[in-house]
Amino acid sequence: MSVLAVDIGGTAVKTGLVDKTGEVKRIRAAAYDLPVTKEGVLQALFRAAGSYSKEDYEGIAVSTTGQVEDDGSIGYASDNIPGYAGTPLREWLENTFGKRAVVVRDSMAMAWGEIADGAGKDYTDFLCVTFGSGIGGALVINGQPYQGSNRGAGHVGHITIRKDGEVCQCGKKGCFEAYASAKALTERMEKACCRRFNGKEIIQMAQEAGHGLKDTESAAENTKQLAGKILHEWIGDVCTGLASLIHVLNPACLVLGGGIMESDVVIEIIRRELYNYVIDASGHFEIRQAVSGNAVNLAGAAYVYYK
Repeated sequence: MSVLAVDIGGTAVKTGLVDKTGEVKRIRAAAYDLPVTKEGVLQALFRAAGSYSKEDYEGIAVSTTGQVEDDGSIGYASDNIPGYAGTPLREWLENTFGKRAVVVRDSMAMAWGEIADGAGKDYTDFLCVTFGSGIGGALVINGQPYQGSNRGAGHVGHITIRKDGEVCQCGKKGCFEAYASAKALTERMEKACCRRFNGKEIIQMAQEAGHGLKDTESAAENTKQLAGKILHEWIGDVCTGLASLIHVLNPACLVLGGGIMESDVVIEIIRRELYNYVIDASGHFEIRQAVSGNAVNLAGAAYVYYK
């Protein structure tokens, strides 16, 4: 028997069936109707779960953006999903589907997935950072994700990398998330070109530009060169934030997740560049890609359900 694993992100609900071995099957996604609202998220979740037979799963394991309280409700949440804070998510799930449900914060789900059978399984202590609509993180100490005094640890997207910088979804200025999330990358490109892009398109265009993965004065000559320049600048912001975390936490391993980090190109550039941002005393760490890629949160939420 499996559990129905759900990942509630900033743009879509992803679902899959996960058994006790951690194998994720029948992954599906349901995008939110725009503009995104709390009600729209719950509707997308209902549609996605309804595409499986109730005989397919024994319970529901949810990875979600936002801070999760002990009762499975959403505490703090940014305005990526307006009105999401305060949602009694576990109660809603159990009443709606008639199955036991667990709710885990997305960054903690990522950490559990990597602990169980992922990039962190060789380490007792490591740092996870996931890049999507926002940036989340989890510090694993002695094989356990560190929760903090009120389950609020891991909001790494809200460290400040620019004094008086751009306004973040949290309402503060200059946050790591405002500059280095996957959403920040696509928004930079969209602002420059006045049309929509996704991260894979930007990376592909940068590669096709040849020299586009280096900063260049000719970057404005065409869209592909511009993509290279914007990707280069974005990776610089990624490295700026990660360097601050490394200097404070001194992890043996840094695990990078989220759809944008499934790109081997992005990971290799970060591997090449990040050590230049870190002092020698903190430079002894390994950079790993989240093994399950974008499905790691599904596997991690299921792991918490079973444990």
